[in-house]
Amino acid sequence: MTIFRILALSLMAAASIAATAQDEADERSLQWYDMSSLNYAATGGTNPTHVLQQHVLIDDAVMDANQELGQQLITFSEEFLQKQVNIAVPQAEKELDEAIARVKQTMKEHPELAATLKEGLKEMEAQRGQATAEYVKEVGDYTYAPAPLLAKVKAIAVNKRTYCAYRDLGHNMWAVMTGQAFGPLQNDAFNRPKAADGQEYTWTIINADGRSIVEPKYTDVFGHPDQGFISLYCMQGGTSKCGLIDYTGRVLIPFKYDSYWSYRDGEITMKRFDRQLDILDATTYKVKRTEPVPDEGF
Repeated sequence: MTIFRILALSLMAAASIAATAQDEADERSLQWYDMSSLNYAATGGTNPTHVLQQHVLIDDAVMDANQELGQQLITFSEEFLQKQVNIAVPQAEKELDEAIARVKQTMKEHPELAATLKEGLKEMEAQRGQATAEYVKEVGDYTYAPAPLLAKVKAIAVNKRTYCAYRDLGHNMWAVMTGQAFGPLQNDAFNRPKAADGQEYTWTIINADGRSIVEPKYTDVFGHPDQGFISLYCMQGGTSKCGLIDYTGRVLIPFKYDSYWSYRDGEITMKRFDRQLDILDATTYKVKRTEPVPDEGF
């Protein structure tokens, strides 16, 4: 057997092992859990509208093996929700009282409207106190201290890390962000994710083991699992440029395009910056032809 034959067999074996590992990863069932409320309670948060976003990825098999922890999380969630209701309902009742006062003032200033407003006022007064009686319930301290509970969850999370945002890309791959983000992120004119305080964030991509397959530098990421590739955008020289990678992180189409356009009949279309479309073979990723952007295009 020649050295080339041995090398070929070795490469085939390696490819088979890699394919088997990918199949096993695809079969694993993992779920994302929003730990924002738990972290809020653990850190003594006082503003429910200003909550640090924290999400963890946990293997279902691991969570199944920690059923007691799962029940503790359910108990916490119920108690946290009740506490928020206990804050929100009195505020709503206060706003109802203010609305009733305004209606009465209007009736006093405009007697001709009294008959019209009377029924509405009667209904509003009938609602007073109903929400408090129905929804507000006494809640003391949390049954399970939030800080230790949060630590337990992080301990069983994939990679033992938390993320401020995630996006499912298919095939047990996710685009994720790390950082201290409060509330949902908004994209700027260059499609860069930003928080309310102006801080910029970037995406990376992790697999089922929590391992990053690309650098954390992408401003937007979209999965195309049926086609077997991921479209990404990153800033280059002050311009957002798009390229494609496969689900192992290998670059298929370099980052030189304005955007990913479409996939059809074994062809990938990428939009250039000169309003031309490159149509590439979906197997070789070579440009087959170039066409102008249709008039109805972007």
